[in-house]
Amino acid sequence: EARLIFMGVVSGVDLGDQRALLLDIGGGSTELSVGTAGGYEYLDSLKLGAVRVTNLIQGDPELPVSRAVYAKMRRFVLDSSGRTRNRLRSLQVDCMIGSSGTVSNLAEICAHGHRNGHKPPAQLLHFADLVRMREHLCDCTLEERRRTPGINPERADIIVGGAVILETLMESFGIEEIAVSDRGLSEGLIQDWLARKYPNEWRMGGAVRERSVLHLGRSCGFEEPHARTVRAYATQLFDSARDAGLHELDGSMRELLEFAAMLHDIGVFLSFSNHHQHSHYLIRNAELLGFDRVEVEIMALAALYHRKRLPRLKHPEMALVPESFRRSVLALCLLLRLAENMDKSHAALVQGTSFEKRGKEVVLSLRVPAECPLEITGLHQQKKFFKEIFGSTLQIEQLHTDALSPEDL
Repeated sequence: EARLIFMGVVSGVDLGDQRALLLDIGGGSTELSVGTAGGYEYLDSLKLGAVRVTNLIQGDPELPVSRAVYAKMRRFVLDSSGRTRNRLRSLQVDCMIGSSGTVSNLAEICAHGHRNGHKPPAQLLHFADLVRMREHLCDCTLEERRRTPGINPERADIIVGGAVILETLMESFGIEEIAVSDRGLSEGLIQDWLARKYPNEWRMGGAVRERSVLHLGRSCGFEEPHARTVRAYATQLFDSARDAGLHELDGSMRELLEFAAMLHDIGVFLSFSNHHQHSHYLIRNAELLGFDRVEVEIMALAALYHRKRLPRLKHPEMALVPESFRRSVLALCLLLRLAENMDKSHAALVQGTSFEKRGKEVVLSLRVPAECPLEITGLHQQKKFFKEIFGSTLQIEQLHTDALSPEDL
């Protein structure tokens, strides 16, 4: 069960190079697993659960939980998890992810009861908030718990037992916050079936974002060769622009540009004339796995502005990303517009591209086997926008590959 839960949760999150501790609190047991994007390293199941702790220690769920009863519940959790806690301390965990209805409901209660009045996302649960919320729930009768904002009334009788397990384990491992996943055992069963059915195509973790993007694109019947061509051009432009000193964007922005390039045309199956708007809507609402809300908005904006009107900071769509990201979004939009125009004919005529700073001008070189007037015309139309974003005049230069030496290529 712990293995399947790990597979299910990791299939929907981008761990990068982090080692994660996954926690799933059930009624009679708690499943723990540790691993990276490449797979699990440790699996365990504890005889701890919200129902078990409630029935064995809490007693009558109708009554408030006294400090003495809470202390017994905490000691029970510590005693039951001692061996596992000792093993996990040597694994140097970077983050903690919780799944199951109990963890999700605890996060939702904390979100509703945040002290400063600002409701944080229920996908993240802070230890200090959990402690305050657990203290409040202990002081309540069962009927009062049922009326607590954010609680699932059907869990009111066992929620304190679940909170004690989560609080005690977070404190034991020194975890200040836990990410909350809505994925778990059922998704793990699907991932396990895929791994057995398609062993050559399926692999754990690392490609969560890539798989999610490809799934969306293929579901929309996108033109995958064109998308991959635009992606290749976009990354070449991003890298050479950085080398030329045009921007200082990091690898995370480069990755978002890649994915936006893959998805920029997915709205075509609805309507070609306004497909950039449909692409924007689909990306924003497709629940892409492994991306946070800001990353999704950035990709959606890049797709929205890959054609027709130019992006502007004052546009209402820009308000959907934090102000600190907005100028970076403008740069990504420009690079995607250039990359898209470099494959205007969908014939992949450009064999390579790069920026070069020459005085006050920037030269965009295209290595092509023959004339490509459609692409060149589209690129010239982006010169004004290029000047606005990078402050330099853009010149387009064609280098015919039949006139180049092997060293030039």
